[in-house]
Amino acid sequence: MKAKNLLMFGAVLLLGTTTAFADLKSDWQKKLDAYVAAMKKKDLKACTVIINENFSPDFKYIPMKGKTIGIKEWLDLGKMEIGMTEKVTTMTYKIDKVTMSKNSAVMKTTIKFEGTVKMDPKAKAGVMKGTSTSDQKMVKKGGKWWITEIKSTSEKTTFNGKPMG
Repeated sequence: MKAKNLLMFGAVLLLGTTTAFADLKSDWQKKLDAYVAAMKKKDLKACTVIINENFSPDFKYIPMKGKTIGIKEWLDLGKMEIGMTEKVTTMTYKIDKVTMSKNSAVMKTTIKFEGTVKMDPKAKAGVMKGTSTSDQKMVKKGGKWWITEIKSTSEKTTFNGKPMG
């Protein structure tokens, strides 16, 4: 009888972890979808609200090349990108995998983008296509999940069919 109780306890514990994992992935995919919708509309205010509500104040972005930046620089970068973008043709931001423990998680994500972008205010706009992947570290503080770090793991971007970067 004791072995049966232990097996049931393990099943309940596993079910709870699976449910928490599914809830975290589902909840965050909705947030990423809202961010994409705001980006497609070039709605800087909505993007800023989403970031401020979900990114930890000590957030850092680690690019594949270049300098690590904090939340203020991340917001400035987003503002610049929205300003350069004339039209978003397609954009997706998907969670590929989530690994979690009680108070921390890592989401592996993929962003795909295609749109018309003006790289230089004096130049003609062109078609930018890109795919990037990242590991997004999260922590649970005060019952809420926060993104504390985004580390770029791959980037492939073209402008008018020519590789960038």
